Amino acid sequence: MLFERLHVRHHLYADDMQAYIEVPVDDVDYARTVLHDYINHVRSWCTSRRLQLNAAKTELIWFGSGASLVAIRE
Repeated sequence: MLFERLHVRHHLYADDMQAYIEVPVDDVDYARTVLHDYINHVRSWCTSRRLQLNAAKTELIWFGSGASLVAIRE
């Protein structure tokens, strides 16, 4: 399954899905790449089944301590 192959954790709901990955601050670029690939795979899967991923409702949220989030922006 895609989740296991890309090492992405997830929660599934009736009409919604949350996917997440935990990484140290040093691996932010890796996390971006993994999540970007994951979203592209999901979009392709949807397209192959004549479904559409609503890009307007797709969000990315970074969680971390104040110091680690400042380090990401620099």
